[in-house]
Amino acid sequence: FAYPRVSEEGSESIADVVARTLYFDRIIQRVAGDVEQFVVLGAGYDTRAYGDLKKQGIQFEVDQTATQQHKIGSLDQAGVDWPHVSFV
Repeated sequence: FAYPRVSEEGSESIADVVARTLYFDRIIQRVAGDVEQFVVLGAGYDTRAYGDLKKQGIQFEVDQTATQQHKIGSLDQAGVDWPHVSFV
């Protein structure tokens, strides 16, 4: 698997996003057991902290208050367990 090419402006596709996501997920999976913290800057609606990383107990999400409040409400509505995440 190779890091995706940088698309020329205006020629981006969903394939670029998927490739980038898979690339970062593989890095995270490889190092998750070796780190003390996992911080998602500008977390938005990223859900990595609610899957495999939940077992690690090392999650912090940094974002704007309004975004975090909406995300927490959405997690509650969906029945997703989130108290293991520290929202900063």
